[in-house]
Amino acid sequence: MRSLLLALLLLPAMAAPAAASDYLLSDVALVSEVAQTRLAESGVTNTRDLLEALVTPAQRSAMLPMLELNAGETLALARQLELLQLEGVGPKASQLLTAAGVTSVADLAKRDPASLLGPLAAANEARAIAGVNPAIEHVTQWVEAAGKATIHLVEE
Repeated sequence: MRSLLLALLLLPAMAAPAAASDYLLSDVALVSEVAQTRLAESGVTNTRDLLEALVTPAQRSAMLPMLELNAGETLALARQLELLQLEGVGPKASQLLTAAGVTSVADLAKRDPASLLGPLAAANEARAIAGVNPAIEHVTQWVEAAGKATIHLVEE
């Protein structure tokens, strides 16, 4: 009985999605395997580490050779990572938000969730990013989380 109670108490914690900032780079298709190896040698193994390494234009410029990306691609990666730090936003959601025109966490924090539903649905239909369109509850959670984000990219 005691172990059943313990299991029931732990179930919600186990079922909760991992913090978006904790995605291992090897689990998400954001950078090449070569770049993952180089990053790991520098101690960068997850999406939060990589976001922290790409906050400023100077940092992004310094990372170009390691990532084997150009400046525009590196900025796009950094913007996706910035969205991934938000609770409830995974790789598909960050791609969907970007495809819907969300340019940053600061931009998302200013958005009206109901007004964002249409662009999200249109982007999802055009690019088939997610199996279903996000519900208003999820979009509201993303907007609220954006207002509490701890890492913000410095734009040029």
